[in-house]
Amino acid sequence: MPVKRKAEIIAWVRQYFADYFHYPIEYFELTLSLRDDLRFDSRSLVDVGRDINKSRFTPVHVTPGQIVDCLTIGDVAELIYNLERNS
Repeated sequence: MPVKRKAEIIAWVRQYFADYFHYPIEYFELTLSLRDDLRFDSRSLVDVGRDINKSRFTPVHVTPGQIVDCLTIGDVAELIYNLERNS
């Protein structure tokens, strides 16, 4: 998978959270903690996974267990990237 695709995934994930919170995309660095900084719990992370699964951006399917294991925004991007790469 080219580096360009990874950059596209990162940009898409950051934009998802920017749209979700109605904050500028610059706020959503890859190291931002989903639980500590953004106050997501397991249930709300499963909802994020459902949004990813509904998206036309990527053909991958994220399971609840996979998304709940994500600690940062970067982990979400890495999860999508790895699922695409291994599909």
